[in-house]
Amino acid sequence: MVHSSTGGLVWSEGSQEIPESMALVLRVLDTIRAWIGPDRTLAMPTHPWYRADPGYHAGGDKRDLVLTYDPRRTPSSVGLVSEAFRRTPGTARSRHPLQSVSAIGPKASWLVGDVVASGAPPHGPTSPYGRLCEADGLVVSIGLPLAECFTVIHAAEDARDLSTMVPTFYRPRRFRVVEADGEEREVAVRERRPQFARSYAKGQLERDLRREGILHCANAEGVRVDWLRAGSLFAYLMSRNRTSTYPYFLTGLASRG
Repeated sequence: MVHSSTGGLVWSEGSQEIPESMALVLRVLDTIRAWIGPDRTLAMPTHPWYRADPGYHAGGDKRDLVLTYDPRRTPSSVGLVSEAFRRTPGTARSRHPLQSVSAIGPKASWLVGDVVASGAPPHGPTSPYGRLCEADGLVVSIGLPLAECFTVIHAAEDARDLSTMVPTFYRPRRFRVVEADGEEREVAVRERRPQFARSYAKGQLERDLRREGILHCANAEGVRVDWLRAGSLFAYLMSRNRTSTYPYFLTGLASRG
């Protein structure tokens, strides 16, 4: 799974420089696909963008805001590279309307073949993120710290279902999902309440993972590259959240608003 950012990048070919643009985005995507090769599976987060959604951090109850998710048409909210990848012929996209993933390659159908059960959180065991951890997939960030796009960490909290420790951890959401035959069906899912993002200790988690030898960071010709194995991350987080809400702290204060 690749997370990427082209902000501030310039592509150089001899004396020619290609600044941040769609041409640069396509060069980056082509390079990533060449690096992965046809015998491996490439995945990218393509979390949906909804015009009518005021945003994840908007407060209040959203259960009456019923948005439509079409895996074939709803754009990605996490960067132009992911949107270009989503549009690549041959990619498949997962069905969960909150944290979808697109993939291409031998294991793509398995990785994104989620079945969205009633009340399912976005990163549960049968989600692309849960299956990425099961397969011990490689997670890479290019052009930004992985700690800033650590979606895969939520696989552990959804596997543990933190509502057992913090009853208000999730909020209900409803969506209409467009199926392959064009029919729509309404699904009820859950997402982490936005106030708990304030109790997420990103810096502490990053330091812990680097100390444990799970998270690796390097610089490739001026571009930041981070990587880790999803299975190792999942095992570490499940050992730490057995009796706590790690890497969330002071969740009692967050739950009060």
